[in-house]
Amino acid sequence: MLKGKHNKVFKNLKRYIQDVKAILEDLIEKTISEDGIKDINSTGLAENIYTFVETSTLERTSNDLDIKVKVESFNLLIDGLKI
Repeated sequence: MLKGKHNKVFKNLKRYIQDVKAILEDLIEKTISEDGIKDINSTGLAENIYTFVETSTLERTSNDLDIKVKVESFNLLIDGLKI
């Protein structure tokens, strides 16, 4: 019973992650089409943004200073995409 419940949770989590990435990709594509950022592979950028958020969330409890450095780097990435 626990194994079946675990699989259901895993499937729901996987679907949620895919939904979040799809939303990010749609936002990126919209921003590109409105000339808000440079033309870039929206799937790859969505994956990078999601990975940044995920790892920052998981590591948040271990090192507060490290997150500041990561956010500054992320801001540089976003600024580099602006037209």
